[in-house]
Amino acid sequence: MSAPLVDRKVEVRELRRLARSNAPELALLTGRRRLGKTYLLTHA
Repeated sequence: MSAPLVDRKVEVRELRRLARSNAPELALLTGRRRLGKTYLLTHA
């Protein structure tokens, strides 16, 4: 079971929208290390 994504509703909504899009899209996640960028991408 995965941990909930706390305070990431906007980011999850945008990543899901990009994934459903028929147009070419690019998402660039940046930030300090150890903040959960990879976790967010794999669990959104």
